[in-house]
Amino acid sequence: MTELPKLAIVLLTYMRTEEAKRTITGICNNLGYPKEKRGWFVADDGTPGKHYDLLVECLDNAGEKLVYGHSKRYSPNTGVGSESLFSGQIMCW
Repeated sequence: MTELPKLAIVLLTYMRTEEAKRTITGICNNLGYPKEKRGWFVADDGTPGKHYDLLVECLDNAGEKLVYGHSKRYSPNTGVGSESLFSGQIMCW
């Protein structure tokens, strides 16, 4: 059997904290891919308050690995550069 490649899960968010947490929980509970092969990229577009911190906490509680994250408003398409951080791997957008 061929070894599975690393999987990058990219979550782009702005506001809607509960929906983002449900997305994380749903992926963690239903994705049939080994945890040790998964890495998360969480890019929030500057949501005020604790939104980003709550998402990181959700990942920590699920035992997931945060590879990269930010909660800043950047120019459009800044997140596209994140693809190069996990180059050669599967990207889920």
